[in-house]
Amino acid sequence: MVEVTRTKSALGAVKALAIGLAFLLGLVVVLVGLYLWSLSEWVIDARRSGIQAEIASLGAGTTWAGTYYRGDGLGCNELISVSPKQGFQYTNHGCLGLYGHDHGTAKQVDSCLRLRSKFLFIPSLEFGEYTIVDWGSRRYLVEPKQMLEFVNAVNQNYRTDVWSGMIQDRSFYLRVGDEEKALEGKPSLPPEYARLLLADRIAGHVTAVDGERVSLDLGLDRGVFEGMELILLGEGDKGYGSALVSEVAEHTSVGRVNYLDSFSPPVAVGWSAASRRGD
Repeated sequence: MVEVTRTKSALGAVKALAIGLAFLLGLVVVLVGLYLWSLSEWVIDARRSGIQAEIASLGAGTTWAGTYYRGDGLGCNELISVSPKQGFQYTNHGCLGLYGHDHGTAKQVDSCLRLRSKFLFIPSLEFGEYTIVDWGSRRYLVEPKQMLEFVNAVNQNYRTDVWSGMIQDRSFYLRVGDEEKALEGKPSLPPEYARLLLADRIAGHVTAVDGERVSLDLGLDRGVFEGMELILLGEGDKGYGSALVSEVAEHTSVGRVNYLDSFSPPVAVGWSAASRRGD
């Protein structure tokens, strides 16, 4: 009986020791990870400096080389620095410091820029694909899934947010240094998206309301397309939200309302619906 008790005690001590060692090992891994993460800022800066040096040595032929920014200036600030030989360096900084980073290779395929991440110096997962868009002297990198959003931004007069006048460029990667350059003509979009750009402002009215669905007297004949975002203007032409078009006929369309905030009044028949505010 005594031997059994001693055996159980020994096993208990071994188990406690194993748990303690596992905890210490986990703590060491966490601390090492935090230390390496702190060093990553230095590595990132060194890699970005190499990219910037290559960019400075390039002529005008490599149109996509540069550093691009998108974000809100607060909790999300994404930077992509990219060049042909050095590849790309991505970072996302927020209020608490570095949130994420990646690096890898860059390759232009037609009008697209393909970035692939590196793992142990071996190209691995695809980081992203971007359409190179020139608009006057400005240059953008636009993700395929954002292309309709970009078209809507252009049709809405782009330079100012439809609600508050805040700079809307931050929704898309814009080459650093291009922020104040003039927008001239139309952006160089793929044909399937270029045809969606409006020549002039269009405006109509809400003709029926069914919950969050609204019927509009604007259709294909006015340039409306599925996925188009129209600004909803209430009394005094004040913007209270938008309608994302889901159905389009020749002279009419149907959209789903997206209110600006919870204080916006419910949309009503007779409200204006426009591609952008009045000039």
